[in-house]
Amino acid sequence: MLVRRGCGIFAVMPLVTVYTSALLPAEETSQALLRKLSSAVVEILGKPERYVMTSLVPRSQMMFAGTFAPACLVDVQSIGALAGDRPKQLTEAACRFVQEELGVPKDRIFVVFTDVPARLWGFDGSTLG
Repeated sequence: MLVRRGCGIFAVMPLVTVYTSALLPAEETSQALLRKLSSAVVEILGKPERYVMTSLVPRSQMMFAGTFAPACLVDVQSIGALAGDRPKQLTEAACRFVQEELGVPKDRIFVVFTDVPARLWGFDGSTLG
């Protein structure tokens, strides 16, 4: 989805934030996870990578299913592009990547999607809608 702003047209930025109670991985492991998530957003949601942001928030205090075993929440926010089976595809990819890179089992990972109205997303000193 493109949004007209001023004289130009800007693609809007999806944000993928990974909150996990897993131990802090090595920097290269963290970066590998963030790269994989960014590439998946580009491929699945069709967003230009220059506007995709991924973030890892390790060592979050989490209890899930009554235990403190490593768990994860993947929060995906985007302006549009969440129609059809895209959330399912991105959930599959995110769970696979988190399990591979952080060792969190897929059955301890939640993925939540939010379609943010352009008027509620700020970028470069203004909102996108």
